[in-house]
Amino acid sequence: MIHIFGCSASERVKVTKCYGDFLSEMMQTTLNLQAAGCGSNRRISRVLSKMVHDGEIASDDIVIIQYTETTRNEFFTANKETHPQINFTDNIQIREDYNTGQIIRYKANAGSWQPNRVESKFFKTYEKYFLDTNFEDENFISLNYNLQCMLAYNKINAYFLIINGYTPSTFDTIDYFKDRCINVPDPKQNNLFIDDGHFHEDGHRLVADIIKGKINEK
Repeated sequence: MIHIFGCSASERVKVTKCYGDFLSEMMQTTLNLQAAGCGSNRRISRVLSKMVHDGEIASDDIVIIQYTETTRNEFFTANKETHPQINFTDNIQIREDYNTGQIIRYKANAGSWQPNRVESKFFKTYEKYFLDTNFEDENFISLNYNLQCMLAYNKINAYFLIINGYTPSTFDTIDYFKDRCINVPDPKQNNLFIDDGHFHEDGHRLVADIIKGKINEK
């Protein structure tokens, strides 16, 4: 099985297939797509760590991690929306049910498009008074180090997908992952995006080819 973790850059935004779909076909295996619209590195760490803890990733599985901007975050809300137009954008889920409420996802200017006035005000207040880029960059260094150590300790067959404009400048690897980084050609310079930040279908296919080539080297 192939597990994909990332933000909407790894999702099926305005396409029918993402690179995870193409890669699973190439590798003749199944896909667990854990990429999330408006997703964050915190979500990647939370979901992936729990899956490893619960034994949901087999020794022969492949894990692809696509980090995103360090300032993104996620929060629990007691407000549980049910309307599809609120929970989905371009058929991509941007809220997820959790216990009695939901997890909502923050990125820059997210307060401007939240349907709930309380959540909108919360995001705007958080962004204005409680967000510092340097602090989030430092938090990412810790998150990334801890996640890599956990993955290495559990011998998880994981790779990091490096995408210009998404991968944080403070990204670094421990020795276990020195040869497990997969570099994607600059998407904007190589016309791989369908919009400001999402691959078109041929772009996804190219990314899948690059990932497969790196995996085959191991």
